[in-house]
Amino acid sequence: MWTSALFVGQFVCPLVVLAPTGALGGLGAALALLGAVVVVAVGVGLTRPVAVAAAH
Repeated sequence: MWTSALFVGQFVCPLVVLAPTGALGGLGAALALLGAVVVVAVGVGLTRPVAVAAAH
């Protein structure tokens, strides 16, 4: 299972990085954009309320 996940990650990563590289004009800008997206996603994940199960 982990080998297939590793393969998919290695296949998708260059596609995800190359798409904004051409649009933004460079690898540094593309990585900065992807980093900003990750920071926002983590921020949303940490501030999202969590449902608490009722105690019996």
